[in-house]
Amino acid sequence: MSTLSRRSFILSSALAVGGVITGVYLYKFNVAYPEKRAQALHSVIENLAGLPGAVRFGNIFREQQQKNKKSMASAKSISRRLDDIFGDFRRNTIGEALNQQIQKELQSSQIQLVDGWYLAKTEADLFALASMVKKAKP
Repeated sequence: MSTLSRRSFILSSALAVGGVITGVYLYKFNVAYPEKRAQALHSVIENLAGLPGAVRFGNIFREQQQKNKKSMASAKSISRRLDDIFGDFRRNTIGEALNQQIQKELQSSQIQLVDGWYLAKTEADLFALASMVKKAKP
């Protein structure tokens, strides 16, 4: 499977499932963040947590970050990235916001090698957050 088709499959699967994270303390936003934007991003993270491949990549990426003593991105920092490139996004436009951000990162070589796959920075960060959600669920 090509990199672009794999990327499209994983992200479109996450966006199609729907749902919102409720009560997961790891991803709470400050009051300054619009609720709709927070729900849209949390929905993507929650949906990725249901995809074994995304969780596997996320776990491996988190281990790499810890080994290299690099900090993890937060939902808030990802939201800022998406807002910077797309503007104010909501649930119905988050797919386009993610696509624009990932394309920008691929064009500027902001990539991470994770288990033999090249992931855009935002992809890797989302997968890492998704793996934390999966770990936090009973």
